[in-house]
Amino acid sequence: MGCEQSVKVKPAIDSQPITIDESDTNVYVIPIVPNDDYLGDRLTVKSFNERRKDSYTSIDTLNRSSIFESETIKIDIRPLDLYAFNDVLIQQRQAAIDNIFYRKAIDSWQSTSIEELINKIQHLSSNKTIIDKAWIIFYWVSQNIEYDVVGYFSKNYTNQTAEEVFKLKKGVCVGYANIYKRLCESVDLECVKINGYGKGYGFDMKATLLTETDHAWNSIRIDNHWYLIESMWAAGDLTDDKQFKKKFDPYYFLSYPEEFIYKHLPEYEKWQLLISPISLKLYSTLPLVWPSFFKLKFELISHKSNIVQLISDKSYAEIHIRTPEDIELIGSLEFDKKKVVGGDRIYYDSRKRIWRCYFAPQQNGFHEISIYGKQKMIEDDYLIAIKYSLEVFDLIRPVTFPETSKAYYDLGLKLIKPKFQHTIQLVGDTTHVEILIETPEDVELLVNLINSNGEDVVGGHKSYFDKTNSLWR
Repeated sequence: MGCEQSVKVKPAIDSQPITIDESDTNVYVIPIVPNDDYLGDRLTVKSFNERRKDSYTSIDTLNRSSIFESETIKIDIRPLDLYAFNDVLIQQRQAAIDNIFYRKAIDSWQSTSIEELINKIQHLSSNKTIIDKAWIIFYWVSQNIEYDVVGYFSKNYTNQTAEEVFKLKKGVCVGYANIYKRLCESVDLECVKINGYGKGYGFDMKATLLTETDHAWNSIRIDNHWYLIESMWAAGDLTDDKQFKKKFDPYYFLSYPEEFIYKHLPEYEKWQLLISPISLKLYSTLPLVWPSFFKLKFELISHKSNIVQLISDKSYAEIHIRTPEDIELIGSLEFDKKKVVGGDRIYYDSRKRIWRCYFAPQQNGFHEISIYGKQKMIEDDYLIAIKYSLEVFDLIRPVTFPETSKAYYDLGLKLIKPKFQHTIQLVGDTTHVEILIETPEDVELLVNLINSNGEDVVGGHKSYFDKTNSLWR
């Protein structure tokens, strides 16, 4: 929602950056000198959006050096405080998230006033850790405050004070931030409200100009370390039909700053909590990513900006992504919110150990690339991980990709003809089509033809190995 919604947020006095006194021995924030040998989340970016004019490679021989310019851009996205997410913090955070007792207790509350709610929070969090206190408040807010959809789309916002948000049980981003801060103060938890720029509902990579702050969130201080809180996005999402869908996501509780920055740019750069704060211009060009991008440990080998262009002299674009071995990807290409049939081809290159993602548009204009991922051995839906905008201005000869499965690549098959054709049409007096495929010597092929009802067409197929040309017909 740009608050994940595009709501203009008035500057708040408490969002001024707090000065850290480096003489204070209790504050463990150590300045880090950037080191090119450090891998982490440092992005070494080849400018893959620069178009070559001398590319004659086929889709079977594509490699990074033959496609893209060698100009390198470095983006340093590393946390300022290397001690913030220590093992103890991580364990306590997860323990709070997994605490069923907290959830059941909070779900049972029926508070009639904010004062009554505060009393219950104080009682439940008594003698608990600061992390537990922060979590109890985070969970209550995300479960009990709904996004004010009517107010957002009408631009007619109610008073966003903590008291008013509690009374109506709804608010926009600044309302969520206000009530979270108010409840933190009731248990002596230091909390600030941060104003900034959000990439949520309504954000358009190709069109949105970030000129005014439009979002708000929080940061809390635990043992002299600052952590980021996004209680509104944790509550749910705005759907395409402009409805608020509750969907709790604890990812936004104590978020890593090097991940948070992709969709949250604070008005004051200090609250980025990064060694090298990024500019508004750079923030605007970062890819549009979702929590699953980080949960599934995606690594962008190409295209670290959100705009993709066609490979020079080709009718498709290519994106390279590295993931752990237990992750699998799928993708889609859309134009004007409609899927481009045969517009995507994604497979794992076992030799390079990267996912090769190809996208083929059918017309000029702006297209949307979506890439999804999931763990291989888990029966679950694919989760959206990253989106790009594909710019197409000079498409000459559109191509489409045949639908292939994992077995196609595992068996080492190679489609010879037709290579770039998703749908084969019989024209004129033509009665049949021929598909040519090369295989390793120990692989045999069986084929069949199925009609639109999913039934086998009797006598509708024939296949044999052509020894002369060493391929299957």
